[in-house]
Amino acid sequence: MTEPASPPAALPDAASRDEPSEAAVAPTAAEPIRFVSIVCPLCRTDAATTQAEVGDVLHGLPGTFRLVRCTACGHVFMNPQPTANSLAACYPDEYGCHTDAAEPVDLPPSGRTDDTTLAVPRSVRILKWVPGLRSLYRWLAEKQSDVVPSPGRTLELGCGRGDFLTRLRDAGHEVVGVDLVPRSVELCRRRGFDTRLGTLPEQDLPPQSVDAICGWMVLEHTPDPREVIAAAARAIRPGGTLALSVPDYGSLLRRLLGPYWLDLDPPRHLQHFTPRTLRALLAEEGFAVETLRHQRSAFGLVGSIGLWLRSGRSTRRFGDRVIGFVDSPSMRGELALAPLAKLLGWTRQSGRMTAVARRLPAANDASADRR
Repeated sequence: MTEPASPPAALPDAASRDEPSEAAVAPTAAEPIRFVSIVCPLCRTDAATTQAEVGDVLHGLPGTFRLVRCTACGHVFMNPQPTANSLAACYPDEYGCHTDAAEPVDLPPSGRTDDTTLAVPRSVRILKWVPGLRSLYRWLAEKQSDVVPSPGRTLELGCGRGDFLTRLRDAGHEVVGVDLVPRSVELCRRRGFDTRLGTLPEQDLPPQSVDAICGWMVLEHTPDPREVIAAAARAIRPGGTLALSVPDYGSLLRRLLGPYWLDLDPPRHLQHFTPRTLRALLAEEGFAVETLRHQRSAFGLVGSIGLWLRSGRSTRRFGDRVIGFVDSPSMRGELALAPLAKLLGWTRQSGRMTAVARRLPAANDASADRR
């Protein structure tokens, strides 16, 4: 794949963005969102075909948003997309991971990823320790949605309200959080974390200064994912870990549910990856993909059904309740959905995937040559 020698003018670089600061004030969802036409964020090609015109079914922001597929590399993205100064206006105050209504968490043992971070009722706590049922509990609770790397200096991109930062800190990590939304940064700072406002490229981290970078359902929100992955390649030491999760645009759920697919989420989801396009991006920026697995989660399906129910006058209130469950699921509810979640993960149709990659020694050189 051949790229132009210089980046496209429509994709803003770090110098053209507002300088992040603690006093930065984001526009509100009530303000108009401004858009700009772009070329493909992965291969910089300007030829694309329209996939769909969709509205914001989840939060009801006005307007319709166009999804296109690049004719060169096959990547699907929103075009036109919000300008850099309009991104925060796409996130209403009630956007799930930015709220401060987090429940107490029952954290897993350090380094383990097979427990849930939800509040655990007493009956389930007892179930965990009943001889013969412990392994069943762990099998039901394990979703393969995130990964806790080996202890070290770890940065979370898109840290939300700080739940995963808490898991990392309790597992012995030195943690740093980065988020584009000022409210998220404020929440994490209140919880005692070193949290920074802006994008990963804007942080100007010293080369090879972190052992791992994690980003759970965040890369699809970024205007220029290649720039983000290149910044990660510069910041992670050779042999370090990059762990990401994104929705899977190639899933059957997306084809069946259309505009009601929960993980479509315009205008917040700017990028729509498939396993092929995600692997290609990581490899081209100097990462070796070790695992790419489909999450064992039913949230995409259940949330999509909730959105569909909410579109009907007689079922609106029930749809709201379903969406509320997805935003703040109970432990009992999640365990009840576990068999369906396992089936969706096993058939690779959960609509969500998690990749773990290692930074190759020559990642920076390779990335610089491509740019």
